[in-house]
Amino acid sequence: MTDRKKILERIWQNKPKLKTLPCKLAVKEEMKSREELVALFVENLKRAGAQMNNFESRNDAIRYIENNFSSPFYSLKHGMNERYRESTPNEELKKIDTAVIEGQFGVAENGAVWIDDTNFSHRLIPFIATQLILLLDKRKILSDMHEAYGEIALCETSFGVFISGPSKTADIEQNLVYGAHGSIKLFLCLI
Repeated sequence: MTDRKKILERIWQNKPKLKTLPCKLAVKEEMKSREELVALFVENLKRAGAQMNNFESRNDAIRYIENNFSSPFYSLKHGMNERYRESTPNEELKKIDTAVIEGQFGVAENGAVWIDDTNFSHRLIPFIATQLILLLDKRKILSDMHEAYGEIALCETSFGVFISGPSKTADIEQNLVYGAHGSIKLFLCLI
């Protein structure tokens, strides 16, 4: 028997036993009410570096945005602004300081919000804006990523992303840098 075969045989003999995955995740079992789900979502979103506010209605959230952010660009499902299309040059897109996008749903497990191109007209909008504001209906918060993937309608969209906080990386000389791959600030308006 060759050395190679001996090594491979030993590896196969010492392979750990496979473990079965749990049927239910702990997050689902622990969540007993909508309030607990929302509280976990908010906690995880803040831990990821996002800022958030609760609002009674969508109109209250829009009013808050109008009063606190200069020249926000709205890219909402209802009344989508078609100013920026896929053919828009990047130089024009760089002018977007604040983008407002409606999230389809949130995930309590990690504080992520799913957005897809049914709610914005150009794929770069969520990433090129300095500040990203997401609107999310608190009734659309799911417990975990298993449930979230079941909600994604792949046949209705060609692009989507989970966002859970401002863009940050510590790759460069171990210094934390914001805005490397997306917005510098993320605000969530929970309605």
